[in-house]
Amino acid sequence: MRQLKSVEEMPGSYGLPILGETLEIFRDLELYLWRRFQQHGSVFKTSVMGRKRAYLIGPDANRLVLVEQAENMSSRIGWYFLESTFGNNILLQDGEEHRLTRRLMYPAFHGKAIATYFDTIQNIVQDFLKDWGRGTISLNSSFRQLTLMVATRLFLGSQNKSEVEQTSQWFTQLLESSMAIFKLNVPFTLYGRGQNARGKLVAFLRQEIAQRIEQGNLEESKDVLGLLLVAVDEDGNKLSEAQIINEALLLLFAGHETTASLLSWVIFELGNHPEWREQLRKEQLAVVGNNPLNLSHLKQLPDLTNVLKEAERLYPPVYAYNRGVLKDIEYAGYCIPAGWFVTISPMLTHRLPELYTEP
Repeated sequence: MRQLKSVEEMPGSYGLPILGETLEIFRDLELYLWRRFQQHGSVFKTSVMGRKRAYLIGPDANRLVLVEQAENMSSRIGWYFLESTFGNNILLQDGEEHRLTRRLMYPAFHGKAIATYFDTIQNIVQDFLKDWGRGTISLNSSFRQLTLMVATRLFLGSQNKSEVEQTSQWFTQLLESSMAIFKLNVPFTLYGRGQNARGKLVAFLRQEIAQRIEQGNLEESKDVLGLLLVAVDEDGNKLSEAQIINEALLLLFAGHETTASLLSWVIFELGNHPEWREQLRKEQLAVVGNNPLNLSHLKQLPDLTNVLKEAERLYPPVYAYNRGVLKDIEYAGYCIPAGWFVTISPMLTHRLPELYTEP
């Protein structure tokens, strides 16, 4: 029988006592991963706030964590630090609980539902862009503002401008607090302010849900909140009010932050590739002409689709995935024990030259 190496033999460092390499990871984010990958290769260890972690890089690692050993991994444990911010939601669920929630949320992201979102998105975008072209624009912050407005309208049901602005402000405070290393729930701390904003968002959502139920006609909903309220699976299961609120908060985070990041990189790359800018303009002119853009046009834009996919390859908005190890697993000759964490990185995998010889 082949003898596995102890995880302690894995390259890398545990950093400072208790803190580990937490400060460096929070400070450098993606850069931390690049440096350790260049230093140690595709397998290395660290410690974050006293929790030992193995980074596994490459398609074999992705397959192991997401498919082959998925039942021995916990998403909830992996993303434990987000629960106090967003509550128990689909990102933090495992096994049957995850499958049930996924079934109930699916109708809100089906093609027919997405078609009802198109006009809302189009109107917000056109209004937002009307002042572009006058002076310098900070792409990432502008796109965050835009996508948060869209997400707030679609996910929370906020309708008028002042409501969108208020809920967006609360959410921004909540989001900033999720990066707090020390989570002290007192008013003068970053985390405390975030929890106060979370309470206001939850109260807003409860009021919105109560109004929707009182008004009836939920089956005619044209936003995510309404579709989550009416979702029922074949066994008669429904999402509770608390679940709907937690999922709405998660979607607000995932739906705006990742989209803004991707859009920023797309514009950045098109700025460096005028030939592709011109190609996309020609494609749009050929397909859309001088008509208003509609949903059916999107499937007729293969060049735009390829540009978006290539931007996702180069700059995946979620650059790393975390899992808690429930049962000892084997990888690259090492035994990674239960109680450890593992992290995989689409960002690094997507740039491996052996996978993309002609990117």
